[in-house]
Amino acid sequence: MGSLTIDQLITTDGSISVVSQDQLELVNARSSDTLTIQSQSGDVLIGIISANDLTIQTNQGSILDLTNDSLLDIQANELNLQASANITDLELEEILANVPKIDEEVLSLICLSWQWGKKKIKAKSPERKRYCARQEGYYLEAAKMHIGEDFDNVATQILKELDEIVQSSSMVECINS
Repeated sequence: MGSLTIDQLITTDGSISVVSQDQLELVNARSSDTLTIQSQSGDVLIGIISANDLTIQTNQGSILDLTNDSLLDIQANELNLQASANITDLELEEILANVPKIDEEVLSLICLSWQWGKKKIKAKSPERKRYCARQEGYYLEAAKMHIGEDFDNVATQILKELDEIVQSSSMVECINS
């Protein structure tokens, strides 16, 4: 058996369920409804996931951060993480409490844009920077199409909230240095 890597897993209408026999790497996933991820005998490595109702389960493994960074990995209103081993290095956030007037899909799109913007800053190669910039622009444009005229105000409010997130790994790095 080998690992399964999924680069893009997106639905704007409906649920998604993925079951892997071995390790599962999920780079980018978004569902406006339920997203269920399960690995039968390996780890689940998470890049960026956004869903209304999210369940991640490993029967014989861990749930880990795919990129081992301090960027937001999971955004969900309902979250269920189950691992037979460890759940480590994941940055979770519930943002809707701070911006309750925002549609969940718009929030997800702006969060994904923000994450790609952070990845663009950290990217070393020009090719990777361009790719990240395209992804950032794609998600911002999609959010703009949903919001319309009030886009600047809504995006500014959400991006401000995201920029104020204190990552626990950043605090640990400061203490260690």
